Amino acid sequence: MGRLESMYRDMYRSESRRYLLGGEKKEEPVKNVPKTLYPNILAEIEASRYFPCTVIEHAQVDQEILWAVLEDGEQLTGLEMYRLARLFSCRDDYLKAPTLQVIDAGSNKGKIRRVMLGLRLEAIPPVPGEDWHITNFRGRAAAVFDAMKNGNTVTYAAWRWAMRQCADVLNWQTWDAHKPRAERLSA
Repeated sequence: MGRLESMYRDMYRSESRRYLLGGEKKEEPVKNVPKTLYPNILAEIEASRYFPCTVIEHAQVDQEILWAVLEDGEQLTGLEMYRLARLFSCRDDYLKAPTLQVIDAGSNKGKIRRVMLGLRLEAIPPVPGEDWHITNFRGRAAAVFDAMKNGNTVTYAAWRWAMRQCADVLNWQTWDAHKPRAERLSA
């Protein structure tokens, strides 16, 4: 099973879980191999771990349209692509690219990006008893770093979200470090 098929299956399982929590049952995917024109949208959905309903909301399309885009090669309008680019905080020409954007860990650019992620991870000090989200974000970023360190290719979306999660963790830790002082001054 290829990378694109694996991402598609993971997204479908996530959507099925959401349906089960709502008391419904979702059919198994009818497509073994999705024929999408936008593989980077699929990579962004997987890396961000957004539910498809979030993507549907932001793109302002019907559920059937999103699944047709991801499974059958339907096209999105320019406005829908713009909305998705805003959701994922990226450029719409990246989302429109017909090939999946990956980072080859053996290339110079891949090595630089691995070092950048490693430096971001090193900047995050471990804090005992920290929030579950911080632990989860650090773990996901570390998994991408380990994959790159082992010479595996990772999607550009996974690397980008790992960098973003490290930045979020650093911001949260900075906020928590200054929070007691702010509470003391306001009391």
